[in-house]
Amino acid sequence: MRQIIDNRTIYAKLAKCSPDTALRDIKELLARGILIKNEGGGRSTSYRLIDG
Repeated sequence: MRQIIDNRTIYAKLAKCSPDTALRDIKELLARGILIKNEGGGRSTSYRLIDG
């Protein structure tokens, strides 16, 4: 299973939703401690699942 989401556009394609919805989803997953933001930012922001 892939454990890295390269950016919200990739997430939007996987989830079949708009980029705005993808951003809201990612923010919720971050708040719940399911995802963690990788170093870097801007257009190259990526996220990964928390181990556990």
